[in-house]
Amino acid sequence: MLAPVSRRSAFIRLRTTTNKVRSGPVRVAHQASSELPAAAFTVPKSVGSAVVRNRVKRRLRAILHEIYQNTPDLFLGGDYLFMVSSSLDDFGYSKLYATVAGLLNSVKSKGSKNAEDKGR
Repeated sequence: MLAPVSRRSAFIRLRTTTNKVRSGPVRVAHQASSELPAAAFTVPKSVGSAVVRNRVKRRLRAILHEIYQNTPDLFLGGDYLFMVSSSLDDFGYSKLYATVAGLLNSVKSKGSKNAEDKGR
């Protein structure tokens, strides 16, 4: 199961990391570590009321759990921060699922490329 990011220091480190990818209104930051994957969410007030922001987080959390159950190899060890810049109301389930899976795949390929560069 995907755990929540529980340490403030990890959350701050995620906000300042350079390992970020974006697709539409969703951006993902990843901080690699040997720990199991954990996820945090940032949804600003500009996205909508508290009800709307909580719905966005619930939708993302549900999709992440499904992806983690179906294809856990998409996740690298460490912490993920999902940042949403606008409402996801026009994103149906399949479109949001594809967006999140694509972002995780980009993070994974970017992470493996960075690991190869460090090994040189």
